[in-house]
Amino acid sequence: MKRALLFTVVFASVMGLPNAFAKDATCKVKTNDIGTIVGKGPDEATAFDDAATKCFDRYSLLHKAKYNRGPAEEEVQLVWIDTCANIKCGG
Repeated sequence: MKRALLFTVVFASVMGLPNAFAKDATCKVKTNDIGTIVGKGPDEATAFDDAATKCFDRYSLLHKAKYNRGPAEEEVQLVWIDTCANIKCGG
């Protein structure tokens, strides 16, 4: 019995059972101008990347809705990139 239990514990740890219980990470950001953004991923870095991408996409969609035209000028997009690359997760 002890052998079977030991084998199960060793097998589970080798096969990554602890990771099966790990929750996906989230990056929640509240902004004053584009609302709340929630990025998700298997780890914090991926959740941050997802939130930053959603941030840029939201700016782009709002710009298109407001001005009824395609992408913003390059300088405007650079400001969005700078803003979205420097978000702080947690709010």
